[in-house]
Amino acid sequence: MYEFTGGSDGAASTGGVVIGPNGALYGTTNGGGVNYGTVFELRPSPAVCKAMLCYWNETVQHTFTGPPDGKYPAFENLTFDQARDIYGTTGAGGLYGGGTTFELTPSGGGYIESILHSFGSGTDGQSPYSGVVLDTTITTGYVDHGVSGSKESRPQLNQLMTDAYRRNFDAVLVWKIDRFGCSLKHLVNALAGLGAYGAAFVSFRDNLDLSTPSGRLMFQIIGAMAEFERSFIQERVKAGLRNARAKGKGFGRPRVEIDAVRVAELRRDGLSWSQVCRTLNVSKGSAQRSVATIA
Repeated sequence: MYEFTGGSDGAASTGGVVIGPNGALYGTTNGGGVNYGTVFELRPSPAVCKAMLCYWNETVQHTFTGPPDGKYPAFENLTFDQARDIYGTTGAGGLYGGGTTFELTPSGGGYIESILHSFGSGTDGQSPYSGVVLDTTITTGYVDHGVSGSKESRPQLNQLMTDAYRRNFDAVLVWKIDRFGCSLKHLVNALAGLGAYGAAFVSFRDNLDLSTPSGRLMFQIIGAMAEFERSFIQERVKAGLRNARAKGKGFGRPRVEIDAVRVAELRRDGLSWSQVCRTLNVSKGSAQRSVATIA
């Protein structure tokens, strides 16, 4: 995919790569740049192919210059937050020479580095080669108000799937699986999508762990039961409506009684349709239809 030259593009890429929120690959080199390592980004470049292998374009997002901004970034992967800031550590450098925890913030097409902590001042340790992790708290809620759970396309559900594609979170927590969807087909497809995006799925009330065979089996059973329950409710409602109609019960808004003669008199007196409607407190369509019956 990419071969480092050992110059300004970096050298000794020992930390692996991670997929960023924008779909690009991010990683670190332990050398190169100005000899203290880099944070780089890789994007595919189909136009640059060699021997049936398409190479990627590299962009160096930060070059470490040694104290005070740190040097030799850690061997572990970088971490992103929802704002697309990048977090990592260096094994040396900083104010005290014992390494740093850094943050790279997007700015003008590049990144600006901030040192969050410099190690080596005493009992705080040094050489943090294991990287950092973010606190996995619930950061966003997705609630669709007034939208049926049977619909596969819902505004907040669509936003959830978009955020999952961008890898803005690691897991989806729902109160009950039928709150996520009432169609087995939709549930299977949606959870397959979440799995492809690396997001776990947790149902609180159903106590489901979809990482185990038994959890996946229970998911299929519960999803099928939710779809059956909804279909059963629909059939009962339709049967009740048919029974009510057979007994002569009417549905919908009651008809508004309009004095068609009075409407015609007001029109002959020169009132416009809008004035007639305001006078009788009826809609224009109802007034015109009433007159048509005596025409």
